[in-house]
Parts: sequence; C-alpha cells; structure tokens
Amino acid sequence: MPYPKAKAIADEVVGKLAAYTGQPIELVLISGDVPLRFDNLIPSRIASFQIKAALQLTDRSFFLLGDVLSGRIKKGMMVNLCPTGVDKRLVLEAIEFALHREETKVWEDVGLGISGLTEEEMELLRAGSPFCQPILLIDGTYLFTVEATFMITGRGLVLYPGFGDNPARTGSKIKLIRPDQSIIETQIKGVSFSGNHDILVEGKIKKEDVPIGTEVWLQENN
Repeated sequence: MPYPKAKAIADEVVGKLAAYTGQPIELVLISGDVPLRFDNLIPSRIASFQIKAALQLTDRSFFLLGDVLSGRIKKGMMVNLCPTGVDKRLVLEAIEFALHREETKVWEDVGLGISGLTEEEMELLRAGSPFCQPILLIDGTYLFTVEATFMITGRGLVLYPGFGDNPARTGSKIKLIRPDQSIIETQIKGVSFSGNHDILVEGKIKKEDVPIGTEVWLQENN
C-alpha cells in the first residue's frame, strides 16, 4: 500500500478513536520489538528490513533474505548492520527475490546483496539470523555516532565528536537515528572550528532526545 494512502487510513482511525474515547491517541508501529512513531517514518529515504536468513552465493554478493517492513528500497541505499552486531554500513548493490516452496506453501523473500564483509562477519550473520530487531536502509551519508552531547543556553544542542572530513556544512539537513531506530529530522545550525567538526542542532532538540549511540546521517540531495 502506498505511504500516503496508509497515512490517510491511519489518521482516520486515530481521529475516530480520539473522538470515541475523548483521549489523545498516538499511532505507533511495532516492528519486531521496536516501536516506530508513524510520523518519524520517511517513506522514500528510510526503509526497515527484517532479516530472516543470510547466505553467500558463489561468485556473487552476500545476501540478506527477509521482508521489507516499511518504506521503499533501492540500489545505492546504505544498509545499516549495527543492530545485528556488525558495526558496518554498506551500499546496497543488488535487490533480488527468492521463491520458496514447502509442501503446499509458497512464499517469496526479498534478497539484499551487499559486499565488504569479512569471513567472521558473514559467519556471524549466517549464524545469528533471523534477528529480532530489524535493520534500516538509509538514503544518505553516515556522518558519525554521538558519543557526548552538550547544551549551550540560547543556542542549542552540540553533538560530539562531529563529522570530520565528511561533506556536511551549516544548513545541511540531517537525520538522527536513535538506538531504538526512531528518527528525528533536523539541520546543522553551526559547526565547531575543531578538526572533528562537532555540530550544533536546533534548540528545540534536548539532551534527552539524543541518547548516546545515536547515529547522525546527512540527508540525500542537501
């Protein structure tokens, strides 16, 4: 179902529930054990994928087999493997489909082709799948993972250690992907003069909104 249609249906349900109960209603999607706020889902630039199996095809890419839970996937997106225990973000090189038959049952899995894994990492993925927590595919550039935050009164929140030599600047739109995989969209309001280039984000974002371990991604088409 297209995102706009799904959102319209969800808004209608929320409106009816709020009118019936007289209470504020918030829509949250449960993906595995991860709650995802509906308004934080970005249909064209973020996709959520549940890994069911992993395998290496001879003379081809390493493939993650599973289901697309939300969003749309396309080649060139970054596959964030951190929830699996593999601290890598790799380019999606191929999208294929695997047809399965078991007695009278027939089903299809989506295959995501990636490369750049070590033998140990591939074995970890083969042994660990299926994983409880889904992974994200992101249409953007990974900048850094937040190690510390500092609030500057009247200015906003500083995120450390910064983006280094990555192509970001004041005014760049960014996504903050928190450890629970919920997402905040904001922009860089300032950049430090240090070599690390830690960043200042808009004042409405508080320290508690950005836990340590939050990933900072540069949005595509800045």
